[in-house]
Amino acid sequence: MNTYLREYNLIHSGMVSAYHEAALKLGISDTEMDILYAICEDGDGINQSILYKKTGIKKSTVNSALHKMQSNGMIELRSGEGRNIKVFLTKAGAHWYP
Repeated sequence: MNTYLREYNLIHSGMVSAYHEAALKLGISDTEMDILYAICEDGDGINQSILYKKTGIKKSTVNSALHKMQSNGMIELRSGEGRNIKVFLTKAGAHWYP
């Protein structure tokens, strides 16, 4: 079992490192990269509450990153159903979206 755990840890750390390097090259934080990745998976107009669950990042950290992304013109926050807030890429932010 130790061999499998070591192999998993090696793969996991390699993936984390690759995402970190990609974020650095894009000039964004790791959290912003995780948010963009979640948008790519679920599509534009993702509920903010889904971001917390998908990224595993604290709400306060996600909220701070979203506000930074909003002030940089990458995303727009809009009211959704009930108390939900939806995250949309702006036209300027769409170049981040594959």
